[in-house]
Amino acid sequence: MTTVDGFGANIRIDGQFNIAFVSVSGTLGVGGLPVLLKELLQTRGFKRSMNSVVDLRNARLGNDISSLPRLSELYLSSQIERGHSFRTAFVCNDDFTFGICRMVAVELEQVPIWVKVVRNMDDALAWVGGDQEWISEADMG
Repeated sequence: MTTVDGFGANIRIDGQFNIAFVSVSGTLGVGGLPVLLKELLQTRGFKRSMNSVVDLRNARLGNDISSLPRLSELYLSSQIERGHSFRTAFVCNDDFTFGICRMVAVELEQVPIWVKVVRNMDDALAWVGGDQEWISEADMG
Protein backbone atom coordinates (compact mmCIF):
# COMPACT_ATOMS: atom_id res chain seq x y z
CA MET A 1 0.00 0.00 0.00
CA THR A 2 1.17 3.49 -0.86
CA THR A 3 0.36 6.21 1.67
CA VAL A 4 0.72 9.85 0.63
CA ASP A 5 -0.92 13.16 1.56
CA GLY A 6 -3.65 11.71 3.80
CA PHE A 7 -4.74 8.82 1.62
CA GLY A 8 -3.62 5.27 1.02
CA ALA A 9 -3.81 3.31 -2.20
CA ASN A 10 -3.49 -0.37 -2.93
CA ILE A 11 -3.03 -1.25 -6.60
CA ARG A 12 -3.35 -4.75 -7.98
CA ILE A 13 -3.03 -5.84 -11.58
CA ASP A 14 -4.89 -8.75 -13.10
CA GLY A 15 -3.42 -9.58 -16.50
CA GLN A 16 -5.94 -12.33 -17.20
CA PHE A 17 -8.89 -9.93 -17.09
CA ASN A 18 -6.84 -6.88 -18.19
CA ILE A 19 -7.87 -4.88 -15.11
CA ALA A 20 -6.05 -2.60 -12.69
CA PHE A 21 -7.81 -2.60 -9.31
CA VAL A 22 -7.16 0.53 -7.22
CA SER A 23 -8.49 0.66 -3.67
CA VAL A 24 -8.25 4.08 -1.99
CA SER A 25 -8.67 4.88 1.71
CA GLY A 26 -8.45 8.14 3.63
CA THR A 27 -8.97 11.60 2.17
CA LEU A 28 -8.09 12.03 -1.49
CA GLY A 29 -7.75 15.70 -2.42
CA VAL A 30 -7.08 17.20 -5.81
CA GLY A 31 -3.34 17.28 -5.03
CA GLY A 32 -3.32 13.55 -4.35
CA LEU A 33 -4.88 12.59 -7.68
CA PRO A 34 -1.67 13.02 -9.73
CA VAL A 35 0.21 10.96 -7.15
CA LEU A 36 -2.35 8.17 -7.37
CA LEU A 37 -2.40 8.18 -11.18
CA LYS A 38 1.42 8.21 -11.35
CA GLU A 39 1.50 5.19 -9.01
CA LEU A 40 -0.93 3.37 -11.27
CA LEU A 41 1.07 4.09 -14.43
CA GLN A 42 4.27 2.87 -12.74
CA THR A 43 2.81 -0.32 -11.24
CA ARG A 44 4.51 -3.46 -12.46
CA GLY A 45 2.37 -5.28 -15.00
CA PHE A 46 0.19 -2.25 -15.78
CA LYS A 47 -0.58 -1.75 -19.46
CA ARG A 48 -1.99 1.46 -20.86
CA SER A 49 -4.93 -0.37 -22.44
CA MET A 50 -6.03 -1.93 -19.13
CA ASN A 51 -9.47 -1.28 -17.75
CA SER A 52 -9.56 0.08 -14.20
CA VAL A 53 -11.74 -0.27 -11.14
CA VAL A 54 -11.18 2.55 -8.65
CA ASP A 55 -12.74 1.64 -5.31
CA LEU A 56 -13.53 4.80 -3.33
CA ARG A 57 -15.86 3.17 -0.79
CA ASN A 58 -13.32 3.66 2.03
CA ALA A 59 -12.20 7.09 0.85
CA ARG A 60 -13.39 10.63 1.12
CA LEU A 61 -12.85 13.29 -1.51
CA GLY A 62 -11.71 16.71 -0.41
CA ASN A 63 -14.84 18.83 -0.17
CA ASP A 64 -13.61 21.86 -2.13
CA ILE A 65 -16.11 21.72 -4.99
CA SER A 66 -14.38 24.68 -6.67
CA SER A 67 -11.58 22.20 -7.52
CA LEU A 68 -13.87 20.21 -9.82
CA PRO A 69 -12.54 21.67 -13.10
CA ARG A 70 -8.97 21.02 -11.91
CA LEU A 71 -9.89 17.45 -10.96
CA SER A 72 -11.27 16.77 -14.43
CA GLU A 73 -8.25 18.40 -16.05
CA LEU A 74 -5.79 16.34 -13.98
CA TYR A 75 -7.59 13.10 -14.68
CA LEU A 76 -7.82 13.85 -18.39
CA SER A 77 -4.17 14.88 -18.77
CA SER A 78 -2.95 11.76 -16.98
CA GLN A 79 -5.20 9.39 -18.90
CA ILE A 80 -5.23 10.87 -22.40
CA GLU A 81 -1.83 9.37 -23.20
CA ARG A 82 -3.35 5.94 -22.59
CA GLY A 83 -5.64 6.39 -25.57
CA HIS A 84 -9.34 5.55 -25.67
CA SER A 85 -9.32 1.77 -25.55
CA PHE A 86 -9.96 1.32 -21.83
CA ARG A 87 -12.77 1.74 -19.32
CA THR A 88 -12.64 3.02 -15.76
CA ALA A 89 -15.30 2.33 -13.14
CA PHE A 90 -15.41 4.37 -9.94
CA VAL A 91 -17.15 2.61 -7.05
CA CYS A 92 -18.60 5.13 -4.57
CA ASN A 93 -20.97 4.57 -1.68
CA ASP A 94 -21.56 8.08 -0.37
CA ASP A 95 -23.57 10.70 -2.22
CA PHE A 96 -20.89 13.42 -2.21
CA THR A 97 -18.18 11.20 -3.74
CA PHE A 98 -20.64 9.71 -6.21
CA GLY A 99 -21.78 13.18 -7.28
CA ILE A 100 -18.27 14.57 -7.74
CA CYS A 101 -17.13 11.50 -9.69
CA ARG A 102 -20.26 11.64 -11.83
CA MET A 103 -19.63 15.32 -12.68
CA VAL A 104 -16.07 14.44 -13.71
CA ALA A 105 -17.38 11.55 -15.81
CA VAL A 106 -19.82 13.85 -17.61
CA GLU A 107 -17.02 16.29 -18.45
CA LEU A 108 -14.90 13.42 -19.77
CA GLU A 109 -17.68 12.25 -22.11
CA GLN A 110 -16.68 15.10 -24.39
CA VAL A 111 -13.22 13.58 -24.99
CA PRO A 112 -14.39 10.64 -24.96
CA ILE A 113 -12.81 8.77 -22.09
CA TRP A 114 -14.94 5.86 -20.93
CA VAL A 115 -15.81 6.40 -17.24
CA LYS A 116 -18.75 5.03 -15.28
CA VAL A 117 -19.61 5.81 -11.66
CA VAL A 118 -21.38 3.03 -9.78
CA ARG A 119 -22.45 2.14 -6.25
CA ASN A 120 -21.30 -1.50 -6.07
CA MET A 121 -18.52 -3.79 -7.21
CA ASP A 122 -20.81 -6.01 -9.30
CA ASP A 123 -21.72 -3.08 -11.55
CA ALA A 124 -18.07 -1.97 -11.77
CA LEU A 125 -16.91 -5.43 -12.82
CA ALA A 126 -19.72 -5.75 -15.35
CA TRP A 127 -18.65 -2.40 -16.86
CA VAL A 128 -14.96 -3.29 -17.20
CA GLY A 129 -15.48 -6.96 -18.11
CA GLY A 130 -14.03 -8.50 -14.97
CA ASP A 131 -14.86 -11.45 -12.82
CA GLN A 132 -15.41 -11.45 -9.07
CA GLU A 133 -13.28 -14.56 -8.59
CA TRP A 134 -10.05 -12.55 -8.62
CA ILE A 135 -11.25 -10.03 -6.04
CA SER A 136 -10.98 -11.01 -2.39
CA GLU A 137 -13.93 -10.87 -0.01
CA ALA A 138 -12.35 -7.83 1.71
CA ASP A 139 -12.42 -5.93 -1.58
CA MET A 140 -16.08 -6.72 -2.15
CA GLY A 141 -17.03 -4.82 1.05
